[in-house]
Amino acid sequence: MKTAEILSKYKRTVSALLQVGEKGISFYVDKKLVGETFSEYDEDKDETNTFYQTWQLGYYELKLNEKLISSFKLYQLPHCCAYAVSCNSFVTPEFRGKRIATFLNHLRQDICRELGYSGLLCTDIETNTAQRKLLATNGWKDIHSLVNKRTKNHVYLSVINL
Repeated sequence: MKTAEILSKYKRTVSALLQVGEKGISFYVDKKLVGETFSEYDEDKDETNTFYQTWQLGYYELKLNEKLISSFKLYQLPHCCAYAVSCNSFVTPEFRGKRIATFLNHLRQDICRELGYSGLLCTDIETNTAQRKLLATNGWKDIHSLVNKRTKNHVYLSVINL
């Protein structure tokens, strides 16, 4: 699935969930608008090249008319190019209860598939019941758990094959 197809699919989805038009919905990676065409000076060629901002690892934001709806981060697992790691998933309180977290879960998976990863990892704590339920109902498997010595939280390591 290409960037434009992913953008179109998720703009339709989030606009339906929030009952708003697709025009105001934007995706950003590291503060750059996904799907935007922009120019960058190429010193080797002494000319301006235009390219298309696509998916990459980093900090993602979903906005409605420049207002943050949600965010998350994607990283490659150090020393292993098979797995991406999802962390810091957040939905702004006024947008909670509208299935945005489920939307983000599927978006993260589609992005990682597009980037060529075979699996996606995440961690969460036992008291985060909304996230625990979301992962269980969306096909994630808990593969390990422990009690964090620093925080005393019961932490789960979850994975999904892409």
